[in-house]
Amino acid sequence: MCQDECLVNTNDSPRCQWLKSDQQPLKKKGNGRNIHISDWTCENSGWLALNAEQIAVQAALPVEQHLKFTDVRKIIYPGKNHDAWWNLDQLMEQMTVNIFEYLHPEKVAIWVFDCSSAHEGLAIDALNVNNMNVNPGGKQRHLCTTVIPMNNPPPKPGYIDTRGQTQTMVYPEDHPDPKLQGKPKGMKAVLQERESVWDELKMRCRARAPVGKCGDCLKSQAKKDAEQRVGEAEAMGQEDALADTNITQANEPIAAPSNNWCCMHCMLSLQDNFANKKLLLQNYLEGCGHVCLFLLKFHCELNLIKMLWA
Repeated sequence: MCQDECLVNTNDSPRCQWLKSDQQPLKKKGNGRNIHISDWTCENSGWLALNAEQIAVQAALPVEQHLKFTDVRKIIYPGKNHDAWWNLDQLMEQMTVNIFEYLHPEKVAIWVFDCSSAHEGLAIDALNVNNMNVNPGGKQRHLCTTVIPMNNPPPKPGYIDTRGQTQTMVYPEDHPDPKLQGKPKGMKAVLQERESVWDELKMRCRARAPVGKCGDCLKSQAKKDAEQRVGEAEAMGQEDALADTNITQANEPIAAPSNNWCCMHCMLSLQDNFANKKLLLQNYLEGCGHVCLFLLKFHCELNLIKMLWA
């Protein structure tokens, strides 16, 4: 199953026109209204839609057994005072999977998508450290229950091994502290429940207490990229200077390695269940028993539906 989207404009004109020798083509100044088309194709049945015979069979069924849609193609006219952008995840749930399972009962589909930012949405309760505060409560989301990763550092002798234990990200409603009842846990509480990780973080921070987000993590990506380029240039300069003075050194990186234990935000973001969280599309399709695949970045030509769009 391959999915793709196409955007055209109402004023798109043909490349060739028949005109008299003294005439000029009259073209609109603007592109006109956008026309956005989304569709799926199936290897066995072509475009994912019911044919006339199948639609007639649907019409003969009781109303409660009707499919809500008989064709997954979605055409909208987005723009100011026009159609709103549709939600791909909602579209999958409402029509696409239902139509496929009607056409191919008891079959497993492999759904293929371009690696696009439009497909990278996360569930509201996904494990995302950017949706967490340092302390409990406040304006932070209620995240889903998870399992503490098994590859965390081992516990100290005599301490409880928390690896593999279920961890809730929200305090229970019957918590002894009324102020915490039903409140989402912050980064600090989550890390403290992962005892070996919290102990390791405190040890790496040495004299100072662990901070929520350090200065390096607060920097924008543009600033980080600029500093990396400067560091690489300085490293090349040092290598040239060493070569000029005929000094040999072991092949070790000149730049200092990055510190993954710099703060709570960085440490928690690198935990397996936070770093490897699944996208909303993937969660939904796998929950339905299907397979979800994303193509390589910048290689949308691998999507077979492109041949049909052409």
